[in-house]
Amino acid sequence: MATYDVSGVITGASPLLQSNPQHHHPSDALHKITAPIMGKRMKNEDDHVALARLGFLASAHWLKEDMKEGVVIDNNGNVHFDGFADPFVPGDMLRAALSESSKALKNRMGSAFDRGVQIIDDFPLIYDGPKDCNGMWDAGLYRNDGGSRNGGKLVWITRACIPTGWQIKFNLRCDSSQVELSVLEDMIRAAGRYIGIGSWRPANGGRFGRFSLDTFHAVEAAV
Repeated sequence: MATYDVSGVITGASPLLQSNPQHHHPSDALHKITAPIMGKRMKNEDDHVALARLGFLASAHWLKEDMKEGVVIDNNGNVHFDGFADPFVPGDMLRAALSESSKALKNRMGSAFDRGVQIIDDFPLIYDGPKDCNGMWDAGLYRNDGGSRNGGKLVWITRACIPTGWQIKFNLRCDSSQVELSVLEDMIRAAGRYIGIGSWRPANGGRFGRFSLDTFHAVEAAV
């Protein structure tokens, strides 16, 4: 058995709905900006637009982030953001999806996958269209508005959403004494079909984040 460097391309078979939990924490800078608007008992139309823009910004993972000066709320409550660009998929997100595919395949490889497969890098999203947050918002094609029940009250949530056809060029390292390459390839295919990545994916009863495996290459690693 040997260790292999594995690379390939996956292509989105459904839109990728983004969700970034780091911005939900009370100490997060974006959360602090959002909280006063969210806390208003009587919100006007500008407040709802501001919350939508902030929710869009906070939902995505950005390779470029300007947390100090990138978000400004003017005296009229209008939100402006700059310095946020290049959405990506965290390596941990893809890793979790691949590991969870063992349940769909019933191959009991979850523990072996955790031991034998390493994913270190994050993966920029490849798609046609703007990559900066402002451009994505203005285009209107990259946001999703959905309702969620909170204590019986319907709350609207706006998130970044990448249309079908998005791609990721992935790379990982696989110890074939733990996971054979053919099994790993099956797990990636199953993850795309049954698990998905992002928010409201098939594993959670949703329709977003499905993907297909386009290419799969393995080269023995020099270790």
